[in-house]
Amino acid sequence: MTRTAVAAFLAAAALALPGRASAQPVDFAALDAEFCTGVRQYMNWTNATIDAGMANGQPVMLDEVARLDSVGLDCAARMVPFRLYVDVGGGEAVRAERLASWNARWCVPGIWREAIAAGWQVTATISFADGVRYDVTAACD
Repeated sequence: MTRTAVAAFLAAAALALPGRASAQPVDFAALDAEFCTGVRQYMNWTNATIDAGMANGQPVMLDEVARLDSVGLDCAARMVPFRLYVDVGGGEAVRAERLASWNARWCVPGIWREAIAAGWQVTATISFADGVRYDVTAACD
């Protein structure tokens, strides 16, 4: 799978709820089950793609240095956890840039931002090549 395809998928096109455009406001209190179903489909597809890529020596790359390792889902806790590996060193400045990039990915207008505003948590464990690991939760202003 290409970077562009993964980026497009993460952009929420695949998570538009049935019968609703992703640009429309969504009442997540009433639609948690539908959202969870959409995320489950996304998670299953993404994890299958990750497994197939790893088996063929072609990991799912979000960009030139960030590899997506897994996506999880806990509907009861309203949590979508990701695991990533970033193949860069460069110290704290590079890590801060990567962490900010992760957060910004979820805070563009659309279904993910609305879900976060409604109480869903999009989290990530990001492991860097130098052994440093961060656990982060997306937070939108």
